[in-house]
Amino acid sequence: MIIGFDARPLQDRYYSGVAEYTAALARALLQLDRTNKYIFFYNSFLSSDFGWPGAGYANAGQIRGRWPNKLLHYGLWPLLGRPRLDRKTGADVFFAPHINFLRLSKKTKLVLTVHDLSFCRFPEFFSRRQNFWHRAINLPRLLGRADRIVAISQSTKNDLRELFNVPEQKIRVIYSGLDYPPDSQPPASREDDDGFRRRLGLPKKYLLYLGTIEPRKNIANLLVAFNIFRQQRDGRDYDLVLAGRFGFGSQKIISAWRRNPARDRIKFLGYVRPADKAGLYRLADLFVYPSRYEGFGFPPLEAMAAGTPVLTSPNSSLPEVCGEAAWYADPDSPEDLAAGLTAVLSDPGLASTLRAKGFAQAARFSWSVAACSYRSLFQEVAD
Repeated sequence: MIIGFDARPLQDRYYSGVAEYTAALARALLQLDRTNKYIFFYNSFLSSDFGWPGAGYANAGQIRGRWPNKLLHYGLWPLLGRPRLDRKTGADVFFAPHINFLRLSKKTKLVLTVHDLSFCRFPEFFSRRQNFWHRAINLPRLLGRADRIVAISQSTKNDLRELFNVPEQKIRVIYSGLDYPPDSQPPASREDDDGFRRRLGLPKKYLLYLGTIEPRKNIANLLVAFNIFRQQRDGRDYDLVLAGRFGFGSQKIISAWRRNPARDRIKFLGYVRPADKAGLYRLADLFVYPSRYEGFGFPPLEAMAAGTPVLTSPNSSLPEVCGEAAWYADPDSPEDLAAGLTAVLSDPGLASTLRAKGFAQAARFSWSVAACSYRSLFQEVAD
């Protein structure tokens, strides 16, 4: 069987959730499945560079489209229905790891992964351009065209059922894996730790947020909560480190930081290389992720796998993914967030318990298990 694989998420300059998911799943599928052939499609008018995952695999190939994306998305596909990606890749089953513009022949089966529906739940957290892009994709049509839809959490499945009335039998929940299994990071020497801290400019004791700097992540309330926490005896020795690229609406967060009395103890790192993430998590005293909505939530699990206690929100997919291994606080209440910071950081026994539970929770999520579920699903739709 030939499986067409939409590799366009791997063309992102800076990898975050969807791109990291696509890359990790592609590697896991190629390691697991040596029987089926995977043809990766990407499109670029000018550049031939993308994160090719198939090097060294005899059953992997790649097809490059050479169309300008705007012409393809807003002209050729909506007006002509061409080119058809199954004909480009020779696919029996086409897999789209993220919602995107595409066209296929009627006979070709489509498996589509939906990560979250934040753009439906909270359109105010997206730019006009982003909201136009989401509308132009015509998600109801795409969901209707898909033969099977993978939701990466039960929360996302519930949103698909509620917002688009997708039939129950059409949706399969397949959890993401984790690139940071608990036993993968050997303890670094003191010299390694000190060198790492100097290179990134990390304080001695810090709370960490890692993710896109954007309003949906609720960073403005985190800044207020940190200032409240810093005024308490237990909070005086801590700094707050915010790691991640700046997204839409980040200027409001920067404005809130400038007004914050604790701004000198708050550091923005910007985009962090994947190779640095494990060390950044491991050296943090607490990972804080007060997001308003997640389809899955990689960063809390990554922090757990690195041995760092986690504080997060009791909404969307986060309780489903983090289980009993996190401390939950109301993201709409800076006072409750600050109380959560105090509860964990003032109680070594609680922090130790969360750390132990975090290792166990992170170990539940495996890319090999996810790849096995996908391979079975591809065969199911082909049959």
